[in-house]
Amino acid sequence: MSGLADMQLKVERATNLYAETSGEKMINDAKIKAPWTDRTGNSRQTMDYKITKSGTTTRINLRGNTPHFKYLELCHEKKNAILWPTIQRWSGQVLSGWSKIIWF
Repeated sequence: MSGLADMQLKVERATNLYAETSGEKMINDAKIKAPWTDRTGNSRQTMDYKITKSGTTTRINLRGNTPHFKYLELCHEKKNAILWPTIQRWSGQVLSGWSKIIWF
């Protein structure tokens, strides 16, 4: 039984480390590919990610931390959106990489 508990702890740690690494890569990609023209650079500079856990679920949340970020994401028929397209672009790669780590 202790071997199973150790394995579960290793999986949790690996999942958390992989989520942190993936979140960083996704945010860096979003910052590079953001389609808008910078005026102050605040929107690009303040984008970040947050890892949340709920039971056995680990979630990577991408966020924009300026008051006008929601307008960049939602207005003008979403032509300036970057967070949701980044999640869509990376989700398959992140899940595939995670499964390779877990099934060592």
